[in-house]
Amino acid sequence: MKIAHVVPALTKGGGEKCAAELANHAARVGHEITVIVGWPVNPILLREKLLPDVRVLYVSKKPRSKLELYINLIIWIWKHRKFLEKKDVVHCHLSYGTIFGFLLKKWRSFKLNRVPVIVQTNHSVGAPVSFLRRRLQSFLAKQCDALALIASDEYWSSFAMKHPKILTKIIFNGISQ
Repeated sequence: MKIAHVVPALTKGGGEKCAAELANHAARVGHEITVIVGWPVNPILLREKLLPDVRVLYVSKKPRSKLELYINLIIWIWKHRKFLEKKDVVHCHLSYGTIFGFLLKKWRSFKLNRVPVIVQTNHSVGAPVSFLRRRLQSFLAKQCDALALIASDEYWSSFAMKHPKILTKIIFNGISQ
């Protein structure tokens, strides 16, 4: 399979570490893996832990504002649309990845295409999240094809019941040390 993971930066955060572990695992078993990263940071934080087979692409330099961050995403997706159409799965992590997946889904629906499959991992399930943020996460989750939750909670269990067309699985958080 051709899989792309999307993260904001390759830092020591839990979601980023999880994406790196998934990328390395999939590369070890023979999948073609790309990690799409919002902006570069010190490679010692996590980049150097990716296997040599894992391709890393950067969307832009570190953005100066949130507006620039998301404009860069739109431009990058447009410029790389043919590349993205060749992927089987785009796995979106954290808020940045979720927005990437939303934009990609809009492009995909415009093309009347079902590829790539868009998977979103919600790394904040079970954590205290504001009402507004949860509503945004819920709206964006409705745009993906599959949803991975790192824990079980009442809100997301209810979401899964209300949206049976979105394949939703709980994959308890846990990565190797």
